[in-house]
Amino acid sequence: MPFKVDNRIINIVDANHVSLYKHLFHISEAFACDLLFVAITSEDKKHARSLLSVVKNKKSANFEFELAQLPNSKKMCHETLVYSSPAGFSFLCDIAPQGIKFERYISIPLQLANLDEVVLVIGLFISPPSSAFDFQHTVQLFGSLLQEKFERAAYETKLKLQLGLLHEMGSISDTGGWEYDIVAQKLTWSDEVYDIYGLPIDTPLTPEVAISFYDGEDQAHIQRVFSDALESGLPYSVELKLVAANGEKKWVKTTGKIEYNAERVPLRVYGAIEDVTKQHKLIADITYKNTRLKNILDNLNDAVVTINQAGIILHVNLVAQQIFGYSKQEMEGQPVSILMPPPYSAKHQHYMSEYLTTGKAKIIGVGRQLPAKRKNGDVFQMELSLTRVDYADDIEFIGIIRDITERIEAQDTIYNLAFVDGLTGLKNKLWFEKECKDILTRGRIQSRFIYAAIIDIDSLSEFNLKYGFNEGNKAIKTIADNLHSRLGEGPHIYKDDANAFIVLHVSTKAKFDSREFDHLKIEQRLLDPDNFLVKVNENTTALSGSIGSCICDTRTNTLESILDTLKYAILQAKESKPFGRYFVDEVGMITYQRMKQINALLENIEQSDELMLVLQPQFDNQGRCIASEALVRWQPKTLGPISPSDFIPLAEKSDAIIKIGDWMLTRVCELLSKLQQSSIDTRIAVNISAKQIMADDFHAKLLAVTERYKVQPHRLMLELTETTLVTDIKLVKRVMHMLKASGFNFSIDDFGTGYSSLSYLKELPIAELKIDKYFVDDILSGNDSAGNIVKVIVDMASALKVECVAEGVETKKQLDFLTQAGCDLYQGYYFSRPLQVQDWLDLLTK
Repeated sequence: MPFKVDNRIINIVDANHVSLYKHLFHISEAFACDLLFVAITSEDKKHARSLLSVVKNKKSANFEFELAQLPNSKKMCHETLVYSSPAGFSFLCDIAPQGIKFERYISIPLQLANLDEVVLVIGLFISPPSSAFDFQHTVQLFGSLLQEKFERAAYETKLKLQLGLLHEMGSISDTGGWEYDIVAQKLTWSDEVYDIYGLPIDTPLTPEVAISFYDGEDQAHIQRVFSDALESGLPYSVELKLVAANGEKKWVKTTGKIEYNAERVPLRVYGAIEDVTKQHKLIADITYKNTRLKNILDNLNDAVVTINQAGIILHVNLVAQQIFGYSKQEMEGQPVSILMPPPYSAKHQHYMSEYLTTGKAKIIGVGRQLPAKRKNGDVFQMELSLTRVDYADDIEFIGIIRDITERIEAQDTIYNLAFVDGLTGLKNKLWFEKECKDILTRGRIQSRFIYAAIIDIDSLSEFNLKYGFNEGNKAIKTIADNLHSRLGEGPHIYKDDANAFIVLHVSTKAKFDSREFDHLKIEQRLLDPDNFLVKVNENTTALSGSIGSCICDTRTNTLESILDTLKYAILQAKESKPFGRYFVDEVGMITYQRMKQINALLENIEQSDELMLVLQPQFDNQGRCIASEALVRWQPKTLGPISPSDFIPLAEKSDAIIKIGDWMLTRVCELLSKLQQSSIDTRIAVNISAKQIMADDFHAKLLAVTERYKVQPHRLMLELTETTLVTDIKLVKRVMHMLKASGFNFSIDDFGTGYSSLSYLKELPIAELKIDKYFVDDILSGNDSAGNIVKVIVDMASALKVECVAEGVETKKQLDFLTQAGCDLYQGYYFSRPLQVQDWLDLLTK
């Protein structure tokens, strides 16, 4: 019965057949074997095929036979057998003489490494040999020789493979690979190593030649490291100075690792050599720049204090030491709260934690006056400008501090009981609050409407860092004068905290009349760019401002609610800076209050039991539902159903979007698990937000939920929008490749509406592009560009060898166009609305 022999066996026999046959002839002649052969068994040990065979001292053709022909054959694959039978036995094969009876056979099994099959050396005798023991001993020696041939060939094959990988590594990473074969005393370099040493490729090498390019001290270091590695068996990594053949001085990093055989005898040492000259030059350059920067910081008039996100002082300049009275060693490594008086020192860590959690800051990016504490316990007033700096794995904060004790003392003396801003001459926020409360009190009796606005100077902290706080104060004063002069009669302007102003106007009628007070015209005058032109050293510099405003009913509002609304309005306006504007009218106020309610509910969304999963099927060109998209619906008990377009953008501004995403993945995996148990084959697409995929634990959480429900990763399609991609393309790309390696697939949602680079797109492990509904809606509107864009996206998907899914298909004409364009899957109301889970399951079972 024919069977296939492992090619490794065939190759080794072919490569050594001359010497192997020579040994077989010698054995056959010495012991008068009638039939001597080497055979290999099948995996089931029932059949065998000869690899080398000798009949009467002559080479013979190979043959196949059944082991059961030989008496006592069941033990043949496990032990040496010597079998004799005076009555004789037959052995049927292509080369055995017909009708001949053999009286004895001797069989010796060889178990070779990494093989399930057994190699047998078998001798058959018509008449018993003169010495069966000598024959057995001689064949066993031959078997040892054969086994050594196999092991040597396997090692050489492995060596060639590793050398190939070594050269591939060098060509890809520009790092050279090397190997020293201890057995063969042979040193091998990749082409990159020759290039690093400045030698022609294939220059004869010895270890002595290799280390001659290092100076004497480094040569001794290399030999010491190499000896330690051989003794300990541990890999090593060292950086050394090398002088190349062309005289060029370089720094190289070399690594090495020892490979042993089963008896812990070292076989070879291999590793890599990398030219790290640029890195060493870069380190030297950084050291120089750091020294230079330190000298600059120490010669500033302002103190500079740098802390990490744990509130630990990392660096202080000389002025900071002088202002606070500490030495550098006493400050660095200590909590920054040592520089604060109570209650700020006790609350600082809470403020820091809240900022890192919510992203809401009261001081970052804003010049602010605060109390500070010296080493001797004295409390003084300082002016602080705090800036956040993000690094790859950490966040730091740089504080520019000025001791303004003398200035504050002078102001306190003159304006101790006044409500006037000392810098601008405007009434301050305390006066605004007093007047606003008076208006609200009177408004309880006779209803009035209040117009209030905050004008915030954009990026003043950067201006302060560049020109100093004195110039910053001058800029605030100039802008304040300009705003006051442009405001006209009626509205009042106040100086708010830091770099902002408040405008207040009260209507004289019970209903706000735009003819009486046109807030749009007022805001246009206030945001006139000329208002923000300031002089710095006789040169004109342009700043900008943003304005957030609202109209409030005195009967339904308090000072706190007005300030809260203004804060919301200016934050919205800042998103459109420079010269951003955001107005909250009566309808907007209702919208804002609803937004606050939604935000409050989002804090515990995952515990609310108010989320619902729906699924919208995706159909192929044969009308089969082969996939679906998971969508979330929310129906709070207090507010009723909320559209995803309302709550998703709010959730994305906090960690609520991660909670919703985790909930979705859990429900979808739970559903897929049930489908797998029912042998229903489908996949479900789940939208992944930017915050979700960039979270440190996203990969682990995704693997955990799929393992918990025994869900195959390819059944999940992870949908990312182009906006998510461009949030941090390098980080997202890295996470995508990690997840792809775990078996997950990716879809780019709403493709064509974002700003992702095509050069990045082709490097991403995507399986699907989704055409945005915006383009599908416009296909048949007479706008050729929409149809052309759809075709380009379909062609792009084809070029990338990924599927193309059209969203928002609602008509037969749209479907026909998309089908003709070459689209793969379709999703939309033409096929099905989003379905509740049971209805969706009913559709699949049909």
